Amino acid sequence: MGLVRMSKGSGRGPACFYPGGFILLLALSVCLYPAKGRCSWKEVDTMLAEAYGDKVARECADYYQGLEIPEDTVPSVGEAIARLVNAGYPAGCPVEYLKAAGDLSRAGIDVSDLTSKISEGIAKKVSPERLNRVLAQRAEALQEARVLVLSLEGSGVEFLDKQMAYRVMADYLLRGVGPDDLRSGLIEGDLKSFPALDNVLR
Repeated sequence: MGLVRMSKGSGRGPACFYPGGFILLLALSVCLYPAKGRCSWKEVDTMLAEAYGDKVARECADYYQGLEIPEDTVPSVGEAIARLVNAGYPAGCPVEYLKAAGDLSRAGIDVSDLTSKISEGIAKKVSPERLNRVLAQRAEALQEARVLVLSLEGSGVEFLDKQMAYRVMADYLLRGVGPDDLRSGLIEGDLKSFPALDNVLR
């Protein structure tokens, strides 16, 4: 499945929930329960503009256009933004999410792992500051994991699924495991301390 570079729509439709505002059910149903699994940027753009103003909507649109993601991942990005708006999170959360997602997508890293953190954060009702921190830390760990995987491939280590390897290594890195420890364990085949990695090796 090829990658698609996102483009924004030009129109404005009905708005969803926004802080201090109200819910128009049509837009919410389109974005959270989209037909054929799609959430159009037109609907997302409308929500952002109604919730935070045109300036934030344009900033988000710029980041959105820079995404390079598989076509089947497109709906989840719009849904994540819709959930942030509907849950009353401030403008910084969708902006930071789209910024981090764009960086990951251009590095060839699946953004769905980042998107799932939004669902978890909303479910746990974490603060905007904590959510942004979690997203930033996760994105940084995934980038570091990618560099490590590419380095290991150069040393002859083969992976069954590099995207899964990124996620598993990011988990270890966020627990405080050093990249050198992961590297030596994989090269030497000693995975007693890192059992989850055994499932991503060829």
